[in-house]
Amino acid sequence: MDRRTALKNITLGLGYVATTSTMMGVLNSCKEKSPGWQPLFFSKDEQSMVTYLVDIILPKDELPGALDVNVPQFIDKMYHGVETKSSQELFRSGGEIFGKLLEEKAGKKKSNANRDDLEVVFKELFTVDDVEQEKIKALTNKDLTEVADTEREKYLLYSFLMKIRYYTLFGYYTSEKVGEEILSYDPVPGVFQGCIPLSDVGNAWSL
Repeated sequence: MDRRTALKNITLGLGYVATTSTMMGVLNSCKEKSPGWQPLFFSKDEQSMVTYLVDIILPKDELPGALDVNVPQFIDKMYHGVETKSSQELFRSGGEIFGKLLEEKAGKKKSNANRDDLEVVFKELFTVDDVEQEKIKALTNKDLTEVADTEREKYLLYSFLMKIRYYTLFGYYTSEKVGEEILSYDPVPGVFQGCIPLSDVGNAWSL
C-alpha cells in the first residue's frame, strides 16, 4: 500500500477526537508557514531534534509532509499551552536522553547533528522484534512512578519519541490542508446514515 492510500484509509481515530477550544486554537494558529519560527516551549536543541524527527516520521513525497503543515510548531504550542507541567518535564528528560544517545552514535554535538544522524538513531530504536515492541508499549503505558529504576531511562526515551510520533500524526491529520485535500471533506454534511457497509464509506473523512 502506498502512502497516499494509507493516508486516505487511516483509521487511527485522530480525525474523530473531540478537541477542546484550546486545542482548536492551537491548530488554527499553525496554518501558515513560519520560516525561522521562534519556539514557545522548545529549547534550540529540542526545536532542531523535533523538526528532524517529524520530517523522518512523515516526510514529503507526492503528498505534503509534516513540515509542510507546520507540525513542529504545533507540537511546540501543545507543550507550551496544553500539556501539564509533569508532561513537560517528562518530555525534557526524554529529549536529553535522546540527545546524549544521538551524540554517542553520531560522534558530534547534538546541535551539529543533521537529519541523517537522527534517522539512524530513530530507526535503530524502532527496528525491534514483535516481543520487544510489546515490551516498549507496556512500559510507556505505565506512569513514571510505576517504572523500575533500571528501566527509567528507557521509559523516558521512548515516551519522548512516542509523544512526538503521536502529535506528528495528530497535527498532520487535523491540519486544514490534509483535511481538505487528502481526506474526504464536506463543509456542509448531508444526511446521516448510521448503518451502511464499510465498503461504501470509501476514503476516511476529516469531518
